[in-house]
Amino acid sequence: MTAQEQTTLRTIILQTSRLDTTPAGMLLSGLGHQVTPSSSSVDALRELQTDGADLVVVDMDKSDETAALMRRLGEVEPGQRPRAIAVLADHAVDPSQDVTEQIDDLPPVRVFLKPLHLHGLLGLVKKLERGASATADA
Repeated sequence: MTAQEQTTLRTIILQTSRLDTTPAGMLLSGLGHQVTPSSSSVDALRELQTDGADLVVVDMDKSDETAALMRRLGEVEPGQRPRAIAVLADHAVDPSQDVTEQIDDLPPVRVFLKPLHLHGLLGLVKKLERGASATADA
């Protein structure tokens, strides 16, 4: 796939720190993807409902916001839900375990241990790009 053929992913990052300087934000922006910062689950949910997103990246430092976003994903129309959720955590967690039975078609949740494992996130992004380009070709 050439640079011109690359599919641009829309990503929402829910995090407390300055988002344009985070490793995840820099990686995604550097790959040419659209990154939208969000400081709360309410903002992230509003972005999903308004513009949709392919990927939502959540920092578990905001565990209350993460839990709120996971619970409220059921309010987002299935076609507007992200195709995947990446959770950045200090330890192994499953932020979806409390809501998987409550929400039909919950997007896959991948947990990446901090400091951010960029290769893992890059692998997820590449998988989403391939899926988006295959859908566009069909």
